[in-house]
Amino acid sequence: MKIHFPFLLFFRINSKIFQILTLIVILVFSGINNLSAQGNDDCFMCHDDPDLVSENPQRKGSLYVQPTALDHSVHKNILCASCHADAAVEDYPHPENLKPVNCGTCHEAARTNFLRGVHGRAFQSNDKNAPDCKECHGG
Repeated sequence: MKIHFPFLLFFRINSKIFQILTLIVILVFSGINNLSAQGNDDCFMCHDDPDLVSENPQRKGSLYVQPTALDHSVHKNILCASCHADAAVEDYPHPENLKPVNCGTCHEAARTNFLRGVHGRAFQSNDKNAPDCKECHGG
């Protein structure tokens, strides 16, 4: 007696779909978010200069990033442009006014819990003293 698995029949009929889905799963779990023409070395061509400062009068301050800043971080294997997506440009320099990093893009559950709490509610109401992720967890 032969046992049939209907879901296998679906994949045999739609083998192209199965191949595409398999490829997508492999790419997602292999870190496709780190695939970029721009690597961290590209960022450090400018950002390893201690004299690099913002030209925006509204946002004065250093734009220097210590090359070893993330060496002991859980983010050490993530490209700068994975978090700073609008810095991933082909023509340098990238725009000066980048969007704030949205940690919730990867850390959805933590973002949801944060927004439900007192600090998150203050953050959502644009309280200038409200903490964000980096206040406690760093950059």
